[in-house]
Amino acid sequence: MTLPIDSIEQDVKQTLAHSHLIVEAETGSGKSTRLPLWAMDQGKVLVVEPRRIACTSLADFLAESLGEKVGEKIGYAIKLENRFTAESQVVFVTPGVALRWYAENELAEYSVVIVDEFHERRWDTDLLVALLKQKQSHRTIITSATIEGEKLARYFNAERLVASGRVYDVDIQHRRDDSRQLPDSRHLETRIKQEVIEQLGETSGDILVFLPGRKEIQQVRTALAPLCDTDDILVAPLHASVTDHERSLAMTIQDKRKVYWLLMLLRRR
Repeated sequence: MTLPIDSIEQDVKQTLAHSHLIVEAETGSGKSTRLPLWAMDQGKVLVVEPRRIACTSLADFLAESLGEKVGEKIGYAIKLENRFTAESQVVFVTPGVALRWYAENELAEYSVVIVDEFHERRWDTDLLVALLKQKQSHRTIITSATIEGEKLARYFNAERLVASGRVYDVDIQHRRDDSRQLPDSRHLETRIKQEVIEQLGETSGDILVFLPGRKEIQQVRTALAPLCDTDDILVAPLHASVTDHERSLAMTIQDKRKVYWLLMLLRRR
């Protein structure tokens, strides 16, 4: 399958041989799955992802695409769970794990560090980037969908590459009852249920619902439970604490239509 990021593959490989990289590409362009494989030409790769679910899912996807089991050539390390070996060529980690490993041996085993989704601007990711800039011991790729790439390239003394386009178009619609209406968490599960029922009648695909946390996910899951019995619907929560079985249900093709959630954390800067 051709992805939008493929348009800069040769530029990435040639530039990475002698320079750090800032890669700007939209969400859905394929940067999180392609760049780690391209970077292996330079040695072992550490990929820093802001969320645990991204680490495990991306590692599973890449390992499967190579015809291997996760933990062999492709692995991951998150809090309280490691699936990689000394021979693993690409390891996905959270920022906390990356900082701990940096404190232990300054990531001596790795030649390339990819800091993915840098536009989310977490303090731990910012600290890691500052350490990498100061040490200059690793070839570094920083990816972003929205941040000012030119400014970041000057800061890190890196080359900037831009890939446009995404795999699937996104159509944005807004729904509100009153222009003065503000976000309200009260009766959230009831309002989500009404919207899901309406969308099930208007669309044929799966439905992704973003919610603030696990409490809200469980409340909405309970509210939608009757749909699973009558409309051939699969309710699949998706966040950092789901079991491997639940994650597999959410990430693989099913006969049933899926309504699933991705836990999204909002932080003040």
